[in-house]
Amino acid sequence: MICQDLKIIDNDEMLNTLIVKKATKYSNTFQKDIEVETIEKYIYKKDNGAFKNINRESPKLKCVFKLHTDKKSSFVEVYDNKGNDIFKGNYLWANHSEKSYIDFIKVLKRLHDFMSVIKNFS
Repeated sequence: MICQDLKIIDNDEMLNTLIVKKATKYSNTFQKDIEVETIEKYIYKKDNGAFKNINRESPKLKCVFKLHTDKKSSFVEVYDNKGNDIFKGNYLWANHSEKSYIDFIKVLKRLHDFMSVIKNFS
């Protein structure tokens, strides 16, 4: 992506609004309660939504990211406007340059459309 595109994405309020939720749940794998962090954000349905939509009312999709394994991997679910699950995928940080939680949050903020989610989480 060129710098101008990144600037548009970084200034888009819909894309940069992340809702972080933390909860303690019992894990059968670890046989104990563990903290589960969930991050919700909206993305554009089409790849040009961030660049061509002046009113920011383009059709959007909800992404729910579940961070696990000491925040070194993430599972994503993408939902349409009716709440139907349309995509699921995983992202392993160890395979990429995002070695810290802050770096991964930057990646999440720059996910701007459905195809960018599929590309990163397939």
